[in-house]
Amino acid sequence: MNEKYVRPGRVLFAFKHLPLEQIHALARPLAEFVECARAQDQFWPLHDYIFAHQRSLSLDMVSAWASTNGLGARRSRECTDQTSSPTVTADAAEAAELGVRGTPTFFIGTLNADKTVTVTARLDGAVSLEDLEKPVGALLK
Repeated sequence: MNEKYVRPGRVLFAFKHLPLEQIHALARPLAEFVECARAQDQFWPLHDYIFAHQRSLSLDMVSAWASTNGLGARRSRECTDQTSSPTVTADAAEAAELGVRGTPTFFIGTLNADKTVTVTARLDGAVSLEDLEKPVGALLK
């Protein structure tokens, strides 16, 4: 999806946080950690690491990885200590407003001149690449 649509600029992919703390106690602290990493251009590498290791995560484990993969030890400690990210709070509020209760949730639509999106499809939960490509492909025709 990324190589076929996002990199060539045919599709804009936006990530929003919805830390489901009732399912994963570290969801909010990890979302805040990733937002802290964004300032160092390390959002996606850290995001991908967290999702690849989500069954065995600890803040110490994520901090150790981050400190050796782009953030540095001092910056990693600062991210661990971060207690509130306005971005995470705003994303969670937006999800509630849109009726999103689980992750992932995909909204597919067209980007308007005023930067709003006209949604043409919504996919809830883990979906196959084929299911994701159907509404995207329909819009690109």
